[in-house]
Amino acid sequence: MTSRKTPQTLGVPNRGRLRSYAVSLLSGIAEIDRDRGLIWDKGHAFRVISAHSRDLPALFLSGVCDYVLTGLDYAIEGGVARQPLARLPACQGRVTALTTGVGIMPRRPTIVSQYPNIASRWAFARGLDAVMRVVSGAAELYPRLGLADIAVDVVATGATRRDNKLLEMDVILHTSCALFGPSPGVDTEPVPDWLSALLQAQMREPQPNGLSGLNV
Repeated sequence: MTSRKTPQTLGVPNRGRLRSYAVSLLSGIAEIDRDRGLIWDKGHAFRVISAHSRDLPALFLSGVCDYVLTGLDYAIEGGVARQPLARLPACQGRVTALTTGVGIMPRRPTIVSQYPNIASRWAFARGLDAVMRVVSGAAELYPRLGLADIAVDVVATGATRRDNKLLEMDVILHTSCALFGPSPGVDTEPVPDWLSALLQAQMREPQPNGLSGLNV
């Protein structure tokens, strides 16, 4: 009796712009937009799991997913220490420290962010003895209300920042969609055909800017 090899698993976002990009990128490889199932396993070579972008790094680190397609910001926040296999041109932005620019920054500022790990590392590098508050979104609101001194959040076009009269204090890192997987030459299995096709598709598109500020 021959043992059946477990198919490799790719984790992709289940909603938002990253989801739309994943659907487009996988077109012709895995038609993951045909139903609302969270696991697509109609192929023999691999399966696709859909989860929140913020949860995909944990699924990768736990070994549930061999590969994940998620935001570089989420990967760094989630503790993925290796370099991505590919930086993809979708959902580009920058994780930025934002302030109102009004008054003097206190010696122990309050920082709000959905990226507490990234924000804490940035504050430590700046020598700030900061109080960290975790929020799930709309971090720009808190400095405007006087509830925080700094908001650390993603800026894409800058429209939300301008509308809320905030200034960019520091660009912490540049982010975009990124593909993570086994390290070449370390995890020795050959690159699967479906991954080769995906990488060929992304190579035809303009590449995003590199990282700045934080090292992964």
